[in-house]
Amino acid sequence: MKYINEQIVKSVASGFHIPAKPEFLTLLQAIGHANSANVKAYALIIEKDVGLFFSILKAVNSPFFGLNAKIRNIQ
Repeated sequence: MKYINEQIVKSVASGFHIPAKPEFLTLLQAIGHANSANVKAYALIIEKDVGLFFSILKAVNSPFFGLNAKIRNIQ
């Protein structure tokens, strides 16, 4: 039976990286905790992150939702 030693733990840990939390996620969480949260507040933050913006539009315009018209903006 093989035992885990300190060297094995260090080698595994050295290849493991937790990415930093993007600023826009912190902002979205803050809005979610605020009593005055609304869709426009979320949209203004999402529009600033191009990757997230287009990922959401792609998901919303997918056949899964079956919308009649193509959505072109977050708001």
